[in-house]
Amino acid sequence: MMNLNFIKKNIYLVKIITIISISISILISCAENSIDPIGQSKSNVEITVNGMGSVTSLPAGINCGTDCSADFDKNTSVSLSATANNGNQFIGWAGDCSGTGSCIISMEENRSVTATFSSLNASQSNIAVSVVGTGSVSSSPSGISCGTNCSANFDKNTNLSLTATAGNGYQFAGWSGDCNGSSSCSVSMAQNRSVTASFSLVGNPQPNILIENYSPAGNAFELDNVNDNASGIIWHESLQQYLVVENNAAKIYRYDINFNYQGKLRVNGIDDDTEGLAYIGNNKVMIVSEDGYASKLEINSNVTNISGALPTSQRYRIIENGGNKGLEGIAARKATATTPVRIYACNEKKPMRVVYFDMPNPDPGFLLNYTNNLNVYEPWDAEVVFDDVAKDLAGMVYDERTGHLIILSEDSSKAMQVNPDTGEIISELNLSGAPQFEGVTLGPNGELVFVSEPNYIRIYTLN
Repeated sequence: MMNLNFIKKNIYLVKIITIISISISILISCAENSIDPIGQSKSNVEITVNGMGSVTSLPAGINCGTDCSADFDKNTSVSLSATANNGNQFIGWAGDCSGTGSCIISMEENRSVTATFSSLNASQSNIAVSVVGTGSVSSSPSGISCGTNCSANFDKNTNLSLTATAGNGYQFAGWSGDCNGSSSCSVSMAQNRSVTASFSLVGNPQPNILIENYSPAGNAFELDNVNDNASGIIWHESLQQYLVVENNAAKIYRYDINFNYQGKLRVNGIDDDTEGLAYIGNNKVMIVSEDGYASKLEINSNVTNISGALPTSQRYRIIENGGNKGLEGIAARKATATTPVRIYACNEKKPMRVVYFDMPNPDPGFLLNYTNNLNVYEPWDAEVVFDDVAKDLAGMVYDERTGHLIILSEDSSKAMQVNPDTGEIISELNLSGAPQFEGVTLGPNGELVFVSEPNYIRIYTLN
């Protein structure tokens, strides 16, 4: 008869082998699906290097030259550093980072970044040109033809002129970097330069774009550095920055395209109950507060403190003081060759209202007031239009692609696509993933970007 202890030992050995086999299967499955053993999902970053240089990452994982692709835990903040080889210089980032400064990316999704280096010549300076939207940039003297050739070296102190040409259906929105505004761009090549040309959609509306066809692009993420509750957001085309306004503070926070913090500015001389922003063009931004007033500010890359009062900024009184249920959102339809800037504003509730006025050009330099010298129109009854649809109005943006307003309801957690002339609700988008959505803007690639009052960003992209 077989020894009982021998049988028990063999049964125990079989159990150990089975457990090890199951563990190995789990680890292989996790690796194949980019999931670690505790279930943490991963995102990948792919690095491309143009020229002679290398890119490293913190946390470690990227060392390109050699290791140019790595997986990181979802929502990890990865900092990339570019190091030029001897006799070369770093020109700039492209892809999910831009410019020549730090590159910090959040890994809520797969990322792709390009680092460009060029040969260093003591008698020459380099210019790196970036294009956002559909258009091209050329230079005189020749060398830049971007689209294609977006980086070139020129003899020191050459006076370089850049020309922006919009693509079909687009208009030139403005320069940023070493040029700004929307007129000509001329730079002296006394040093290396970096310039971005931005183009925005114009032309015939595209009514087939419906917000109901948008879906979340990753999870919501928290904004850095905002002291209190965020209440409004815009994409500043000329600066290539998101601007976020703080509630009850008259402070505006700057973020790059990847929501890396770029600084803060204070708006003096206006009611602190600030709620919304709108971008007009040419570095001009409207800021609105619940007391019924708005100011037109000029925000460029150098501003850290600005007056929102006359005579520095043009002032408008759009509506009567609504107290804590007053003006919450503001939006701008940009000017064309035949139409002026049109400003829309929405009142939160009691009652909900949507109004507009056409902006004079040039600014008169004195207060324009709906009670006597500013024609403000209320084209439809928002209480009737949004009955059983929305409980309040919290923010808005004008969509140049469709000619529609996108209006946000905080209490109902939804956005509504609305015909601004009739009030017809064309499409709706239910929002999730963050509490108290307060502001909405359209990003540079048509994405819907929402900010929530506890300082979260949620991005939706078109399916």
